[in-house]
Amino acid sequence: MRPDDINAKHGNPVWKCVTCRAESGLQWWNGLSVAVCQKQECSSKFADMCKAQEEAETAFQEYCRQHYG
Repeated sequence: MRPDDINAKHGNPVWKCVTCRAESGLQWWNGLSVAVCQKQECSSKFADMCKAQEEAETAFQEYCRQHYG
């Protein structure tokens, strides 16, 4: 079921674009339960955020290895 289908079933915007907060024209981002609109900049913005989170987690794990063994 697509985010738009879920919103229609509930009668209100349960899902919104994670970046611009659009309430329609939504799709799942890379098949995950994250709704993004069809604008490329929203998809790219969310991908950049995920990459930054992954880099921060990697840096934290390396810090822990260096300081705590």
